Amino acid sequence: MDSIVAMIVLGIVQGITEWLPISSKTQLMIFYLYLFNGSPDNLLSVLLVSHAGTLASCIFFLREEIRKITYDLLHTIKKPEVVFSPSIFSFLFFALIGTAITSVPFLYIYHTFGIQNDVRILTYLMGFGLILTSIFLSIKSSEKIVSDPTPLDGFITGLFQGLSVLPGVSRSGSTLAALSFRSYAPAQSFRLSFLLSIPTVFLAELLFYASPITLSFLEALILFSTSFFMSILALKTLLDIASRLDLRYFCIILGFVLIVLAYVQQT
Repeated sequence: MDSIVAMIVLGIVQGITEWLPISSKTQLMIFYLYLFNGSPDNLLSVLLVSHAGTLASCIFFLREEIRKITYDLLHTIKKPEVVFSPSIFSFLFFALIGTAITSVPFLYIYHTFGIQNDVRILTYLMGFGLILTSIFLSIKSSEKIVSDPTPLDGFITGLFQGLSVLPGVSRSGSTLAALSFRSYAPAQSFRLSFLLSIPTVFLAELLFYASPITLSFLEALILFSTSFFMSILALKTLLDIASRLDLRYFCIILGFVLIVLAYVQQT
């Protein structure tokens, strides 16, 4: 019975924190290992199943956009040069390239030397950078908000996303920061961040979490289902909120959240 309650709580935590500017991996590890005294041997399975639930929910929630991306992919196969034209597919394609460029060396440096203090500094920098972005947007009140995702925007977003391989750095937080710097409206920033999570999480599952499931079938089913349905609710709620936010206020809020998180990591 205790394990079932643990899976429900972990699914709720994953479904919510996956899309917030905080590290869902960190929250899951804290809840599972310290709150529920879970076995470290099952940790990879918990991460794998819970992330599979949010991945499936994102695919379901954004199914219309995914159909459009599939069409763009088929068009790109016929005319490879269009990959450099503004489209969601080109945005995602170059975002993954950018992610690889930063994630691979950062992952190597972290495992080789350890850079826990630098993780906090990076979070501080993103937070203060967002507050400065809000100030610049206020000065340039007539600045046009970006409408079409470009390959360059995707590449820059990917560079930021690559930082999330470091413990404590949020994938959502880093991508939202990058998109805000590029003047994307809050709702569009969230939607692009959600879309980018699909190939990113899928590849991360294969590279980092792929292992035999050590949870029971019932535990895995409950964890997956809870994560899936809670994630659907979180996605809808966040997009509804973001659609009402002014980009300047969004940058300030996100910036302060990241600064607080960096301070918490320090203490």
